[in-house]
Amino acid sequence: MKSLSRRSLLRGAGGIAVGLPWLEATARGADIGPPKRVLFIHTPNGSYEPNHWGTVNAETDFTLGSIMSPYDAWKGKAVFLRGVNNTAAMATTMRPNGHHDAMYCALTGRPGITSGAGISADQYIANEIGKTTKYKSLEWAFGVGSTYRTVNLSFYGAKQPLPFALGSELYDRLFSGVTGQSTLPSAELAKVKAQRQSVLDSIKENYAVASKGLGKADQQRLSGHLQMVRELEQRMQAGGGTTTCSAPATKGGEDMIAYALACDLTRVATIAYRDGHDRAPLASGEVIQGSYHDDYVHKIKEPHPAAVVTELKRSEIARVTRVLQKLASIPEGNGTLLDNTLVYHFDEFMYGYQHSHKNHPMTFTSGSSRFFKGGRFLDLTGKGVTTNQVVSSVIAMMGVDPVGWGDPQYGAGTVPGLL
Repeated sequence: MKSLSRRSLLRGAGGIAVGLPWLEATARGADIGPPKRVLFIHTPNGSYEPNHWGTVNAETDFTLGSIMSPYDAWKGKAVFLRGVNNTAAMATTMRPNGHHDAMYCALTGRPGITSGAGISADQYIANEIGKTTKYKSLEWAFGVGSTYRTVNLSFYGAKQPLPFALGSELYDRLFSGVTGQSTLPSAELAKVKAQRQSVLDSIKENYAVASKGLGKADQQRLSGHLQMVRELEQRMQAGGGTTTCSAPATKGGEDMIAYALACDLTRVATIAYRDGHDRAPLASGEVIQGSYHDDYVHKIKEPHPAAVVTELKRSEIARVTRVLQKLASIPEGNGTLLDNTLVYHFDEFMYGYQHSHKNHPMTFTSGSSRFFKGGRFLDLTGKGVTTNQVVSSVIAMMGVDPVGWGDPQYGAGTVPGLL
């Protein structure tokens, strides 16, 4: 225990790596808090009316709009932005469509053409803060088909994309060494099941040894961490590893991302929610017919399509806030994992039916003031603020110098008044 560090890993049978949560023992004798994490969350298609995001009387006097109502419980811990222009996407030529431009340029800060033109912000940050974690970063997408493997947010560099893990693939990435069961011969399948069954026992034994000599607070954190691992493993044994992600769910890749952050397996993660609304059921019981994108988003000025987009957009935002709730439910240090995580949520468009790169809505959330002062809404419409400045602010909040990321001609420096 004298040599315990944040990089320590407990390895269970079957090659499943389980990291230790941050403990007070890792920072003994030094004024060092839990590490900073950053989570990028992308949502698609936008809306069609700025007031759907919120109405602003003053920076601290605002009301969230209909689609943003799930954020009501987080208003005091968030900063909402509106009126940001993605000038790099605007400068993209030979564009296949606005969706590709928005994604290729959102985190690279450079015109995308047909792929990323430079390193993305998540990887830029990961190069600095991901050197000691098992995974430099994790990327997961929900509600997409295999075609979206070619449309990325994360890039190592120009035309060097990081593909999203889709559905249960994130489990395979986190729990390396455990092969998907569906393709295994019966003898190997039985072996894998036996290995998975032994994982919890192995981890429990290791944790029992690790807990000796720790203070009561650290022992409680280890106990809570073990319970989280137990729940994940039980869900995988129950078939959670084959979830198809064909419809929104309260548990899935988000839990795996939270787990990875809590265990310090990574400090940088990206979640992309894509077009998963075709044939989605509405609260009224109606089921969407045809294409959500073509028949609703692009006909949004008609009453019924507008109502459908508003309802489904609100459910999408609710999914984002459930990620916040998950992070806030995990104790860490004197607070929670959310206290030490910067969550940057950005939408693809403001006006989805136009594929417009102007007036983007964005939200920063954290459980503490470690990154920014919450309870504010910055309406930046007409002030010339660009996506590059917003993303540079994210980089700076993580303690990394943003100079060297993106193309400064599409916005230099950080957002005035945000940091």
